[in-house]
Amino acid sequence: PDGSRPGAEYGRIVGYFVNPVPIRGDLAGDPSFEEFLQRLSRTVQGAFSHRELPFAVLNERLQTKRDPSRTPIFQACFNFLQLLGQRELESLIAPAQGRAVTASWGGLRAEPLEIDQQEGQFDLVLDLFEAHGSLSGTLKFNTDVYETASLERLRGHYERLLRELPSAP
Repeated sequence: PDGSRPGAEYGRIVGYFVNPVPIRGDLAGDPSFEEFLQRLSRTVQGAFSHRELPFAVLNERLQTKRDPSRTPIFQACFNFLQLLGQRELESLIAPAQGRAVTASWGGLRAEPLEIDQQEGQFDLVLDLFEAHGSLSGTLKFNTDVYETASLERLRGHYERLLRELPSAP
């Protein structure tokens, strides 16, 4: 398995093989950034040991109160996309550069339909991927919860954090 599929028998199946793994960051005691990362690393390792537990089952076991205005358990999502090859990388970079990406399967030719802000499952989603020695990504948000200007500031703060972190963790 490559980490995104539950087993080798699923390798040639087309489908959505994503299972969210909720993680809580522990900031108790005002830890340094390095301390926080160590705590978070332990939390992530522990959470990933249970990654095959379906999110719906976790939600049921936690007996979360249903609220149609919010997703259960968490509302913010971070994805670091691990790409399999140049084709996947190109499909993420080209639209940002104003180029269309096409795909062909036999006689079928397809290209993505570009849309503005997408409504999603979560209030805030940050998708990052590494390309050509730098990080690129998208920030999606619920416009009923966040204003564009607020998310622009958040993006700026995150970029600054990433730039300055290596020299002053």
